[in-house]
Amino acid sequence: MKKCLFWLFGATLALTACKQNSAGQNPAEQNIKMDDYEYLVESLMRFDDEGNITGYMIGDNLNEADPLEISVPVKNYEEAVAIFRSLLPQDATVKQEGMQYSWPMTDSLGAEIGELVLDTLSGHIGHIRMKGRGPKIDPAPARAKAAQRTPKCLFISETAWPENSGAAEEILKDQYYLGAIVEKTQDDGFGSGKFVVIAPWTPQNCGLMIQLDPKAYYLDDMPKKKCSGKSTLHRVYKELHTGNNYHDIFEVIGQQVNWPSGLSGWYLTKTKNGSAYYCVNLDNDNEKTYRPGEGNRKIDSAPARRATAASSDKLRMAYCYCFKPDGDKIKFW
Repeated sequence: MKKCLFWLFGATLALTACKQNSAGQNPAEQNIKMDDYEYLVESLMRFDDEGNITGYMIGDNLNEADPLEISVPVKNYEEAVAIFRSLLPQDATVKQEGMQYSWPMTDSLGAEIGELVLDTLSGHIGHIRMKGRGPKIDPAPARAKAAQRTPKCLFISETAWPENSGAAEEILKDQYYLGAIVEKTQDDGFGSGKFVVIAPWTPQNCGLMIQLDPKAYYLDDMPKKKCSGKSTLHRVYKELHTGNNYHDIFEVIGQQVNWPSGLSGWYLTKTKNGSAYYCVNLDNDNEKTYRPGEGNRKIDSAPARRATAASSDKLRMAYCYCFKPDGDKIKFW
């Protein structure tokens, strides 16, 4: 398992907590925006609580000496642009100057922390890098200064992509196609049971399969350790609502996997800002936050998502496994 020198875990812990309500202050005026850097990290890779990288959301790591270097095979620069945009929040503002695309990044309080830039690169089709000071991370004494580095993505030609040496790609083709029901007997961190493949694996993106818990929980009773990140649930929404996927997958086989009768409702994520937990609505992709102790068990609207909240005070879980070929086996994370 590749190590990340705990930098990712440090980035998560470094998020600045929201200010508490003061008398007479409108809760919607509080800035409870997610840190852009954390969102980027969640869009690129998954990691455990000890800082080990467990898997890559796009492409793969071809340079074992640098686990923060991700390579992605593409046909052309236009495909690289599409992948770049897919990494960003749904309301991200992207600037373009010639062949260069950039996303101004801010922290949870709205302060600028640099730009994420996609540009051409000699010897490659393109690359993504972060310009600016980056996030403020205070490494623990045991961590090296390298823990403060930021990830980078290299877009390489499909013809330069190494072929998988095992039989796993055939297994994925035959058993992990769009809409396939996968019986997960081993709990690799996100539960066991029947999962539905909503995105087959490609060299550009990890595969994704999910299990929707029909039970609704209060926050204090939820199995938070099995939560996926906010960006993962946004990808779940995108995959379910691409073309006829929602109808063809959810409506047709929902009963077989014991899914709830509809996607409306708030699904908890592992991502939080201080004491505020993020929730994503898989029916309309709205976001909300939940603060334990403030109006106990009440869901508050985030400033950028002021949709009227006549929703349940209970939350749901979407258990999400990513997967890719790994020799003769399938790797899950």
